[in-house]
Amino acid sequence: MPPGRPDLIGMALRPAAGLPAWQSRRPAQWRRAVEGLTLLSAPDAQAEAVAVALALREALEKPGARAALVTPDRDLARRVSAELARH
Repeated sequence: MPPGRPDLIGMALRPAAGLPAWQSRRPAQWRRAVEGLTLLSAPDAQAEAVAVALALREALEKPGARAALVTPDRDLARRVSAELARH
């Protein structure tokens, strides 16, 4: 895991109002922390759930791989769970 990734994940789960404050602190650390990550911008909540479910399923197809969805959004978690159960 790149340096700073655990801090980035913790910051990402904070309320959106605090986003500008932590983005401006230690920009070099955040650049390293996001190496290898992909940004997904979905047009709606259902498309987001489908994309997350697909990413989780793809990750788990690799032998010995582990994957988890960590989100404060319970609706997203339910939608992703439903998508995973459908396939």
